[in-house]
Amino acid sequence: YHKWFIPHHGGTGVGLAGHLHLCCAVPNCPYIEYFYDPPGLTVEAFQILLEEPLRIDAEGYLAPPQKPGLGVSLNEAVIAKYSG
Repeated sequence: YHKWFIPHHGGTGVGLAGHLHLCCAVPNCPYIEYFYDPPGLTVEAFQILLEEPLRIDAEGYLAPPQKPGLGVSLNEAVIAKYSG
């Protein structure tokens, strides 16, 4: 019915990468909700599991990663630190 699809993403940077790819695959997704509320919820805190956090560019766009799979690499040191 030509309704907009605007995901509310509340997971990690890995989930954000997945949502970005989903949004690029459907024709009716003009926006994605992106968590950013400093000082507590920064890009680094929200996307701690990623080697390179996904960032909004100067024009306000968030491009999907271009590497294979979801396009992100996990920060193994952080995973090891918190997995006990």
